[in-house]
Amino acid sequence: GLTSAQNALGTSYQFGQGVDKSVQQAAWWYNLAAERGYAPAMVNLAMLYVNENMADKYAESVEWLKKAVDLGRLDVRY
Repeated sequence: GLTSAQNALGTSYQFGQGVDKSVQQAAWWYNLAAERGYAPAMVNLAMLYVNENMADKYAESVEWLKKAVDLGRLDVRY
């Protein structure tokens, strides 16, 4: 669906797969899918913030991970 495609675009931008690498673009696409309730994008967005050392986004990362768990992504509980 649309959200999985948005998530895939986020991944492409995060890792520079077929496009120039852009953390900002990755975050934008992940956020778009996450806001629409797509749990994998919630996890990807949270981990992008952590992996890119965006300390100002750590609290938001925790919130996205909590939402993903609430949607059944139990693999992120720990």
